Amino acid sequence: MRICLKKNERPTFDDIYTEEDAYCCGTDDENTVRDVVLDLDHTLISSYEFGATATPTPDCVTPVLSDVYKDEFGLPEMYQATISNVIVLVKLRPFVRRFVKDVASQPNTTVHVYTKGRRPYMHEIVRLIDPEGVINGRFISRDDEPKGLSDSVKDPSLLTPALKHSAFVVLDDSPIVWATSRNADVIAASKYHFSDKFVSFLKSSNFSGGSSFHPHHTPRTYPTDPDVYLRDVAAPSLISACMRLRPSGSVTTTSTAAPSVRFPSSTDDEDSPRETPKATSWTRSVVAATACLFSPTGRVQAVQRC
Repeated sequence: MRICLKKNERPTFDDIYTEEDAYCCGTDDENTVRDVVLDLDHTLISSYEFGATATPTPDCVTPVLSDVYKDEFGLPEMYQATISNVIVLVKLRPFVRRFVKDVASQPNTTVHVYTKGRRPYMHEIVRLIDPEGVINGRFISRDDEPKGLSDSVKDPSLLTPALKHSAFVVLDDSPIVWATSRNADVIAASKYHFSDKFVSFLKSSNFSGGSSFHPHHTPRTYPTDPDVYLRDVAAPSLISACMRLRPSGSVTTTSTAAPSVRFPSSTDDEDSPRETPKATSWTRSVVAATACLFSPTGRVQAVQRC
């Protein structure tokens, strides 16, 4: 198959996948299923924990600066969430909703989610990145793992028994957690840290609430997010990896090189949220200021009033 593209133009799924490819890869077999496993934190989203709420608070998710951070569908990309009494700033990676939809629409593909975050956190994040509910596989969090399983290991048998013996494709910013899975074709995602950068911006700007957080601020006031990894790198790499899977579950050897796997150092960030940090006076002021981002009056709102 030959693809002719203009300069700086990247292939789409329709460009890469043909009926001939489907036959060679075995997708004409209705019993052939290809499994794709997606990580969440630092791969598809970035989150920052401000700390615990002062009192027990119902879970809620509220868009923040939706006029500044929005995707190609016009949907918000930044949220302030209260999940299990923990206040979290969540930033979706650009193009994540399109990415999830395109991956799930591949022939005979089952998409799973496996995160080291807690189950309530996982479900809220999935609801944000997949509003249409196209993810059709299993959802595994650290709450579903057997007691004693290391934080540095993910067990594919928790997703489906078939993954014990069949090849599958993984997109994860920490490929080392799949080191014991011989059948995993791991695509090492570049780490996504926008929430950390955004909070650092708030801190350096001495934002502490009040009218300075009024949502009618010009978009130039806030840091931009030019990340295009999911659109330009992850999607073509993942699609190519799926096409190399044979019906038996083995990986087909083709002229397309397998995605390289970089094993992070021990200093790399782990999935979050984990333990609930104590809220300092500064984090409390940032939480209040962030809450004011979506206040119609520009005044600080109580975090509990979601």
